[in-house]
Amino acid sequence: MHVNLMPSNKIIVYDAKIYRVSRINLPDGVPCLPYLDANNVERLDCFAHAVEYDIETNQVRPLKINGGDPWCSSGGLSPDGTLVSTGGFADGARTIRYIGGGCTDCEWREYDQTLVEDRWYATQQILPNGEFILVGGRKSFSYEYIPQAEGQRSEKAYQFPFLYETSDIDENNLYPFVHLSTDGNLFIFSNNRSLLLDPTNHKVVRTFPVLPGGSRTSAWWDAEEPNFTPALYNPEKPKGMRFKEMKASQIARMYHSTSVLLPSGKVWIGGSNTQDTYRDNVKYPTETRIESFSPPYLDEAFNKYRPQINEDASQKELTYGNLFETEFSVEDSAGLTANDIKVTMYAPPFTTHGFSMGQRLVILKIDELTEQMQGNYRVRAAAPPSGNIAPPGYYLLHVVHRGIPSTAIWVWIH
Repeated sequence: MHVNLMPSNKIIVYDAKIYRVSRINLPDGVPCLPYLDANNVERLDCFAHAVEYDIETNQVRPLKINGGDPWCSSGGLSPDGTLVSTGGFADGARTIRYIGGGCTDCEWREYDQTLVEDRWYATQQILPNGEFILVGGRKSFSYEYIPQAEGQRSEKAYQFPFLYETSDIDENNLYPFVHLSTDGNLFIFSNNRSLLLDPTNHKVVRTFPVLPGGSRTSAWWDAEEPNFTPALYNPEKPKGMRFKEMKASQIARMYHSTSVLLPSGKVWIGGSNTQDTYRDNVKYPTETRIESFSPPYLDEAFNKYRPQINEDASQKELTYGNLFETEFSVEDSAGLTANDIKVTMYAPPFTTHGFSMGQRLVILKIDELTEQMQGNYRVRAAAPPSGNIAPPGYYLLHVVHRGIPSTAIWVWIH
């Protein structure tokens, strides 16, 4: 399962096409997709392999994928809010797909054979200028840049020996971890090694010591002993006390499960499939139930301390380095000062296989907090100074009061 929260408050969810089945049919009137089976007999695929999930109504809208298979692909939100999906399996390994970007009832726009190399289990990362870099993939020891104009072909792949050196018999360099550092370089972690890469001149800036071990299992057909208990990590607690166990789920979330942080502060959780195709009569069946997990900070006992953003009176278009204002109210705000609140910007990531591409949380510098009237405030904060800190695009902005977050509003920075 692959997911990304969109600025429309919809989640795009999609899966593999190879098995030609899902649990949602294409809508009436949408033509089925012809294909040849293993015996070269023409069949019809009448199933939806993608949906648009409305987080406010819990309704889904089936989406048709016409082009290459997006199984184990990569993705991310572009600066205009379009989901750009790249690569995948077999005929989808060089496909670029687009959905969103201001349209209503959007459908996929697909361009097969537009990448230079196959990108199956590759990682996509947005850069400070809003461009995407695409790193690695199964037996692809290179990276390339995704053209910013829709439908254009990628021009060149840059060989990256590091990915060959970190590949082993277990292919432990699939979905390499890529993070944009605040100096504009890319931190890339693959298998048991890591480095800093300058994406503008293609030079390795720094290498880091090799970590011991590095082997891991994907649980493909080997799933056992699921972990039902979520844990809350607090980096400010003393060592040995930073993880706190919370209420356990009743649903096994294993290989091919995923999650999304919602504007409300809840966590949307879905998926889990540890074998090929959709299976029910197995120990851990294909999981299509969705859960909404509420962290402790959403306990009703904290409602009187929870900020409420006045969206209509708040600035939602931000400019790098400039000050902007957000209005909010708090029911119980006795003695509230600027030290009691944080203003944060969260980049909604593309999430698959327990890995969130492009995930980013920026805590902003507060310039001034003023009380408009009792319980109503205006906070003036500094927008991030550059794309190194926050690449251009859409973010969820929260006001956090003593650890209790507001429901977020969408802001756009450029």
